[in-house]
Amino acid sequence: MTTPVAISNKSCLCGYDSSSGGGGRMSTQLNTSSRKRTLPGVSSYEDMLMDGMKHLSFDQIQHEQELLHGVADHVDLDDNKINELFLELASHLNRMKKGTAYETAEKQDQSYVSNRELQLAFLRACHFEPRASAEKLIKFFTYKQDLFGESSLVRAITAQDLNQDDLSCLLEGFCQFCPFRSIRTNDPFGVPRRSIKDECPH
Repeated sequence: MTTPVAISNKSCLCGYDSSSGGGGRMSTQLNTSSRKRTLPGVSSYEDMLMDGMKHLSFDQIQHEQELLHGVADHVDLDDNKINELFLELASHLNRMKKGTAYETAEKQDQSYVSNRELQLAFLRACHFEPRASAEKLIKFFTYKQDLFGESSLVRAITAQDLNQDDLSCLLEGFCQFCPFRSIRTNDPFGVPRRSIKDECPH
């Protein structure tokens, strides 16, 4: 008669050995041979990737690399779709503009704020999302008014609008925002030549 053996919660990793007499015992040697797996190495994945890339054109490879790094910005739009986006943008602006610097600029020069080249720049910057473009456009006029005054709202900002400290900071190239977003950060930017601690004068 076999002696009962208490099984712990780890018994699934052990084998029962009844070959040594009638007492029976638990074998504490783990049997992991059935658990071993052979995983493909890095070189195997690289070979698979390179083999797949051989069948792509140059433009397709470039597009895939942009997707991989999160900087793809190509959007196929026809004239009808562009016109729809402008109409949606105008609709969002009408709902958001009350009491903003954008509304002030609109009263000063309607043609300036409704210029399609200006609006298209903001649509492109927001990946053709009308609501996000409207929000960014309103913020643009708010910042413009705060930094350069109400008189600057419907004209281009030039070096004549900057004081000496502004020019010094601009020439240092302290912080430059990229024209697109990546999958790793919301607002990628570069800090050329200087560390974040070495800020611009004043």
